[in-house]
Amino acid sequence: MPRVTSDHCPIMLQCGDGDHRKSYFKFENWWLNVDGFEGLVHSWWNEFEVEGCPDYKLSVKLNMLKQKLKDWNKSVCGELCNRKDSLLKELADIDLAQNTRTLSEDELLVRATVLVELEDLAKNEESRWRQKSRVLGLKQGDNNTRFFQRMAASHKRYNNSDRLIINGEEVKDREAIKVNMIEFYRKLYTESEMWRPSFEYVNCPRISQEEQDWLERPFTEEEVLNIIKQCDGDKAPGPDGYTMSFFKV
Repeated sequence: MPRVTSDHCPIMLQCGDGDHRKSYFKFENWWLNVDGFEGLVHSWWNEFEVEGCPDYKLSVKLNMLKQKLKDWNKSVCGELCNRKDSLLKELADIDLAQNTRTLSEDELLVRATVLVELEDLAKNEESRWRQKSRVLGLKQGDNNTRFFQRMAASHKRYNNSDRLIINGEEVKDREAIKVNMIEFYRKLYTESEMWRPSFEYVNCPRISQEEQDWLERPFTEEEVLNIIKQCDGDKAPGPDGYTMSFFKV
């Protein structure tokens, strides 16, 4: 680039176009630790008016809730970042004063309160990056935030395909890569044979009529709730973006 008033020439480094894809909704479990979050979700849920069968109403309401959560997340994340900066500055001022004089009881109480709030914010941050990293073998609370961040960045790089060998040639065009990926899996999962093997259930052990009736009986709400409670809330979310932690609460 040309230099104007400086005696140094500026350098512009172009790192590629980047693939600006639509960001998909993913429920973050640390939201459950924010004060008032559950009540907020409850009030939003009651605002939604949907007509139809129960499963349709549930699906539509979950979809409507996504936008509410996205907007709330943008707002609360900004507030938490600002709050963290404010607390760190307040703590630094108190520590600076402690270097020159003895702190009063009120100042010591303020310092302890600030440390507790900072610890809560740090736990939320660690929980967030732990979920993104998908390294669930390490327990939360061991100050592994930096490690979780590195693992999350590693997953992001691993999931990115910036080049592909197609018919023996290296291709970098993103649109060509996308088209060839879709075509590859379309062929992979398309059947070449239209026949199916037949099975003749001769002398096959059968369950009793009583067992059949038990298997076909309608399941109860209590059974569903028990199954949900047994699920691991930290596992990857389903297609709707919600983790099991959301449903367990």
